[in-house]
Amino acid sequence: AKIVSESATKLCDDLERSIAASGGAGLATVNMEDKFASVSLDIIGKALFNYDFGSIDRESPMIRAVVSVLREAERRGPS
Repeated sequence: AKIVSESATKLCDDLERSIAASGGAGLATVNMEDKFASVSLDIIGKALFNYDFGSIDRESPMIRAVVSVLREAERRGPS
């Protein structure tokens, strides 16, 4: 539960930064599918491999590749 709550807190902090960077209107356009994929990857990394991908805090080519592979697998999966 600690891993999930820490990742959720990081996600909330990231969303607050996105809102603050949007110009002070209190609104921001955010791709939540990407955010949830990043949170999921961080949770899986910490829980299974004791590795922090840090994908919530920073974007990396590796994270984009993993998300792309997961999307493609979802697209090709049985419907």
